Order: sequence, then structure tokens, then C-alpha cells
Amino acid sequence: SPSLPLPPSDDGSSEMRSVHATAAIPPQTTVVSIPKRCLITVEMGQATPIGRKILSSSLELDAPKHIFLMIYLLWDRKVRGPSSFFHPYYAILPASLRNMPVFWTADELRHLRGSHLLRQIRDRIDAIDDDYRAICSLCPEFPAVASRDDFRWARMIVCSRNFGLLVDGRRTSALVPHADMLNHRRPRETKWTFDDETQCFTITTLRGMEAGEQVYD
Repeated sequence: SPSLPLPPSDDGSSEMRSVHATAAIPPQTTVVSIPKRCLITVEMGQATPIGRKILSSSLELDAPKHIFLMIYLLWDRKVRGPSSFFHPYYAILPASLRNMPVFWTADELRHLRGSHLLRQIRDRIDAIDDDYRAICSLCPEFPAVASRDDFRWARMIVCSRNFGLLVDGRRTSALVPHADMLNHRRPRETKWTFDDETQCFTITTLRGMEAGEQVYD
């Protein structure tokens, strides 16, 4: 509607990333190889003090695998801080995620007036906040690790960046530094997997790519 003001210019686009080929790449070329020790997995989140409490409880959470990745990310950033092995990775993660609907302002959401998307956004926010309150109730120390806004941020980081993998015969999900800078595209032009022989997460091209072309996962 012409009567509605335009959204603010800070739309989150400054946080968008992409990966491009610097030279021609033949098909069936491994373009990304990340060692296992650089992956953040569900099991690492389960092994934290908060993760162990959740595992031993009857807590029902909206997306358990995502939750454990979030727990590790939040706990490790807070407890280990700059001494964490993953600190350089945390430092380059998007800070605001302003391009994601759960972080849109009331003024921006007004542009969706009459759309079913408003209810979907509200439901997503409510589910995230319900999980946060449930974990805080089980673990009174959790608010010192992460605020509600931190928790929302971590949820969006994980749901937009995690990879489902089979690692050493075990189904898991992982955050994979560097690999998560590739944007998604369908139909797929690459494939990802965990290579048990090299103990690395790999991304391999399915078609040839030209220099300068964006590489997708």
C-alpha cells in the first residue's frame, strides 16, 4: 500500500555472504574439505553441563538436534570466550540476522497484513521462546549463558546453517565452519557428505563451473 512507509534500509543484506570460484572447476571436484575436529556436532552440545541435564530430563523441545547445537554454540561462546577453539568462527557469524522474519520490526511486519505468514512467524517465535523458558526452568544457570534474544539468534544460526550428516555410522547434525558460507540452490549443483576415510566433511561439484561463478551447496 502507498500509505505504508518503506522498510528501513538496514534490511540485513550487509550480512549476506556467497562463495565464488576463482578458476574453472571440473565436475566431481572436491571444493571443500573440513576436518572433523572443526565440526560442531549434536553430541558436543549433549556433552555440555546443560546438554547433559536436558538429556537426563523428560523435556520435550521443538527441535532437539537444533537445540543441542545451539547449546554448544551459546555455552562455548560464554564459558570459553576468546580461548575457545571455535572463537574465530563465532567472530564471523552474522551478528543480527535482520533478514530473517523472526527479527523483523513491527513496522516491517505491517507489510504482511492480511497474510498467513504473520501467524507462521508468530508461531515460530512462540516455539523458540517456549523452548527457552523450558530450558531455563530445568537449568536455572542458563539465563547467565544466554538471554532470550541470544537464544533466538542461535536458533536462526543453526536452522539456516546446519548440515545433516552420517559421521562414523551415526546420524547427526553439524555446524561446519566455512562450508556454511555457501548459499543453497535447487536443483543441487554440489553434494556434501562426511568422508569416513579422510575424516572430513566434503563438498563435491556435480557439474563444471566457470571462474567467477557462485558455488552453492
